[in-house]
Amino acid sequence: MTAKRSAVLIVSALVLGAALTGCDGVSIHSSPEHKAVDDAKAAGPVSAVEVGTGSGDVRIRPGTGDGVTIHRTVRYHGDDKPTPGQKVENGRLTFTNGCDDCSIDYELTVPAGVSVKVSTSSGDVEVQGVASADLTTHSGDIDVSGIAGALTTSASSGDLTATGLGGADVSATASSGNIRLTFAKPPQKVLTKASSGDVTVQVPGGPYAIDVSTGSGDRTVSVPTDPSATARIQAKTGSGDVTVSRVGS
Repeated sequence: MTAKRSAVLIVSALVLGAALTGCDGVSIHSSPEHKAVDDAKAAGPVSAVEVGTGSGDVRIRPGTGDGVTIHRTVRYHGDDKPTPGQKVENGRLTFTNGCDDCSIDYELTVPAGVSVKVSTSSGDVEVQGVASADLTTHSGDIDVSGIAGALTTSASSGDLTATGLGGADVSATASSGNIRLTFAKPPQKVLTKASSGDVTVQVPGGPYAIDVSTGSGDRTVSVPTDPSATARIQAKTGSGDVTVSRVGS
């Protein structure tokens, strides 16, 4: 191999290595990250709240009144500041992010009687004291407390924790993470499934028709059981422990 050809190959390799390093080790954004804080109010009456964000944490708690107070933190790159917004139609509050490549954290204070639907690709979800909730995150934890009615939760990677539940129907699914549900009132139907992680369900009352299984782990059931009971608890995991017990035990 000639010296000239060797030099060309070396330079090419260095350029390629730099390009790969830029892809894997350095942010694809050439501009610094900016942060903007936005506060707004959505006039009531609001009976349903729906939040969809590609990246960002969502926290929702109950307040007084029939409207919603909104606190947003937007992180973005470039000179164009996003213009997120919201609207209320027929009692349903929805949001627009105003950007394709940004992260928005939401903190909402809502009427206690609302139903909530949250979907985020990457971020934690925390919801307290609403009537019902449908919550999804692909990467992040879900933390719920004081939900009076139906609850549906799903996380691809993250833990699901719910306490003080009063709803008859609860469904919780985690691909990689633990599930822990604690009920303040006896439920009618509980469906929990984890691909990899522990599943814990704590309930008052009974008896319950129980269906528990694990591919690899321990199974513990310490509540009154009756195969013919109308109240059903299904708790399954591919790898991990499954526990169904009385509250406080």
